[in-house]
Amino acid sequence: MSQAVERVSRPGEDNNATLSRRRFSNFSDRCCSGHLARHARIHAGIKPYPCPIVGCTSRFSRQDNMLQHFRSH
Repeated sequence: MSQAVERVSRPGEDNNATLSRRRFSNFSDRCCSGHLARHARIHAGIKPYPCPIVGCTSRFSRQDNMLQHFRSH
């Protein structure tokens, strides 16, 4: 029993991006915005947490992943 969903893209945007935005929108209704932002960084490729070790070029989307990596040095 699936409903028909009209997929409308923004100019220059493909249907996959529209579908992803809809999924994140539905997800945000059930979850905290902090969780959504953290989860969205994974898919967007945003990695604001660099390893603090000089010479290491690793970057991470989540601070806890960076700390786990840091402990491995």
